[in-house]
Amino acid sequence: MNGNEDIPGYQAVIHQALTRRITTAGVPRMWFILEIIGAIFFAFVLFSAFHSWVAVVPFAIALLMHIGFMLLMRWDADFDSVLLYSVRYRSHYHAG
Repeated sequence: MNGNEDIPGYQAVIHQALTRRITTAGVPRMWFILEIIGAIFFAFVLFSAFHSWVAVVPFAIALLMHIGFMLLMRWDADFDSVLLYSVRYRSHYHAG
């Protein structure tokens, strides 16, 4: 055996869809949906209040958030899980 052969019953190819996160345009799907729905909601609110082009501002903010989320995904693919766990971490746990 030269090491490149699969031993039946011991090794199997794992498809990337089973190990990678589901992203939309490079951002986790949940954050993408939240930023788009938030931008649309606040655009309607601003347009109903001011009746002017100021309703475009939430879309610009959503674009900047999207770029930030893309950079965070490149830095750490599980940034939101890490952030959530760091907020819930108790300082009286003496780890280490």
